Amino acid sequence: MRLLFCALLLKVMATGLPQGRLLKDGISAWLGVRYADQPERFQRASLANDWKDEPGNSMDKPAKACPQAKFFPGLETSEDCLFLNVFGPTNPPSASSLLPVIVYIHGGAYKFGSGNEFTVENLGNLSSHDNVIVVTVQYRLSVLGFFYPHFPSSKFHPNLGLDDTHLAIKFISKNIHEFGGDPSQITLIGHSAGACSAHALAISTAVDQGALIFPK
Repeated sequence: MRLLFCALLLKVMATGLPQGRLLKDGISAWLGVRYADQPERFQRASLANDWKDEPGNSMDKPAKACPQAKFFPGLETSEDCLFLNVFGPTNPPSASSLLPVIVYIHGGAYKFGSGNEFTVENLGNLSSHDNVIVVTVQYRLSVLGFFYPHFPSSKFHPNLGLDDTHLAIKFISKNIHEFGGDPSQITLIGHSAGACSAHALAISTAVDQGALIFPK
């Protein structure tokens, strides 16, 4: 009797990138990356610990959206929603060179929307063809993100949604290299209300004070 064994030999590239989810068209996604700890309601969030590629960080499922009006039927929401998604080419040009980063802030009149709106179909050209890292950000919305009563003794902080986005940029600047992105080449863009947020952050005093890194 003769036994025939065969094996498929795969060439594994030592890119050092964390385990994510392989999408089509040469795109990898890291979904549901926490950038801030869940805050108390109407309070500022705190920056999450520096990201590390550890067992259990599968990042293959997007986080729930922030609470909002039911504009999108079937949308799952949670107050623990300060997460981001990272998309990048599965086979970057060089494992040793970091790629430019685009951070996208979703729109929705500050009332609805999520960082999960982008799919592989509309990120394909950016990530795989143009060799950039794309990051989509979630932030608190509506009354939980932009409620500010004008009371002198109020303990509420204004513009929590903007503060969330500020934290996201700080987290990205500190950790995007783990995903193959260059922290010195971050471009912030947005749609509708997201574009307004990008403009507000660009002229924020946090930039002048060095609290917000805003290279582009």
